[in-house]
Amino acid sequence: MSLNMERLLNARSVAIVGASSDLDKIGGQPIKFLLKHKYSGKVYPVNPRYKEIANLPCYASIQDIPEKVDLAVLMVSAKGAKEAVVDCVDGNIPYGILCSSGFSEMDEEGKKLERSIKELANAGGMRLIGPNCQGVVNVHSGLVGGFNPSLNAEKLPPGNISVISQSGGLGYGFLSRGIDAGLGFRFIITTGNEADLTVTDFLDYCLLDDLTHVIVLVIEGIRDGEKLLSLLEQTKSLSKPIIVLKVGQTEAGKQAAKSHTGALSGSNETYNSLFNKYNLLPVADIEQGIELAKVLSNYKQLGNRVAVITMSGGMAIIAVDAAASYGLEVAKLEVNTKERLREFIPAFGSVDNPIDVTGQIFNDEGMFLNTIECLTQAPEIDIIVITIGPTAGAVGERFATQIREIQKTSKPIFVSWSSWSHKGHEILRDAAIPLFYSPLNLFQALGKARTYGQKKLDKPTEVSICVERVPEANQAKALDYVKQTKEFTEYESKQLLKLWALVQ
Repeated sequence: MSLNMERLLNARSVAIVGASSDLDKIGGQPIKFLLKHKYSGKVYPVNPRYKEIANLPCYASIQDIPEKVDLAVLMVSAKGAKEAVVDCVDGNIPYGILCSSGFSEMDEEGKKLERSIKELANAGGMRLIGPNCQGVVNVHSGLVGGFNPSLNAEKLPPGNISVISQSGGLGYGFLSRGIDAGLGFRFIITTGNEADLTVTDFLDYCLLDDLTHVIVLVIEGIRDGEKLLSLLEQTKSLSKPIIVLKVGQTEAGKQAAKSHTGALSGSNETYNSLFNKYNLLPVADIEQGIELAKVLSNYKQLGNRVAVITMSGGMAIIAVDAAASYGLEVAKLEVNTKERLREFIPAFGSVDNPIDVTGQIFNDEGMFLNTIECLTQAPEIDIIVITIGPTAGAVGERFATQIREIQKTSKPIFVSWSSWSHKGHEILRDAAIPLFYSPLNLFQALGKARTYGQKKLDKPTEVSICVERVPEANQAKALDYVKQTKEFTEYESKQLLKLWALVQ
């Protein structure tokens, strides 16, 4: 059964225990970021040393807070953790985030302390995140229950990607790089040592969260494997891609993981088998994860036939090679499509795929737009990939604006633009058009996303497997009965089995 985490992930009030008056210090950062990102709930600093922090009343203890508190962020040392947890339990706070380190990742004494704090919290009806974590962020509500330099971003863009990470640095790394890549986020959740709540508990929540469309898991090791398997069985019926960054692939990496969070990494063979069986999407690092999320946050199902628009012969070759390497088909253009392209592409260009519009595109303002529009209407094309060289300034803005306008009614468009960041890139990111710096990275992400979608389409359901065994005369009736029956009681199940001729 799923945990009710509403008072954690959608907390309406937050207490910062051990709050610092210096908002740049770790103990002050949660307050700084709650205010910066316009958290709509109530914020209660707790520290007997202060009467006020950041123009907010500061309380000596949890018990002094006059209203109910949903979440406590414990910015205290390992030595002060027990006392802080007791204070929270006495204040009937249902969730606490323990950010400090010095527990099971250190030594046996740390393990004992961690275990005792968990038992103390659970006995009082409180669930814990951490210790040794960097907290939780709900980007949509501005809830920041933790700390990290990436939260200094001018704005945290809301979106449909939720990151669940045992590593604080890697979890916020996805946020930081994702902001730069134009992605939007739902949750950033870091779990640290997982004394109590684990990655799988948050996976459970995010799988059922309507505002989460893509999940990123960063794992060093899984502590509750049975629950993970049960959740992954559920994903078979969901169109919710799960990108997995599994760290600790080598013996040296496994030892580093153990000293980092105390996690047991397990064998690579086991994880790889799991990824394959449940159509999970493994990536090697943050960058690969970001590239893949660019595609999947917009498109879950993609066709295979690609048209490439280029203004460079060398770039065209790289794009074609990359497409072949990652299982995409460079489509053969139909005669009608080529004839239309010849109307505006110069004779020294190419109307074969890849389509070479040449440098003339800088002089002819309509050529680029006409080429893309022509391909959007070509029935032999599923995806349009545009490769642009080191172009910026007014021309770059023109290209980006034309792509943005066409994308509103177009087939999926993906752009590889090999230049420094500029206004044109910003236009594409604001329009949620996937932008890459390399055609190789672009096609690698497309290939993985395409494989994910195809497995979802190809995977037979249990019903379809059974129907194949039904006498041919009864197959249509059996399928119709399945479609019309919303809930299968014992009676409905027996009726279906009779149609399948499996019972009398």
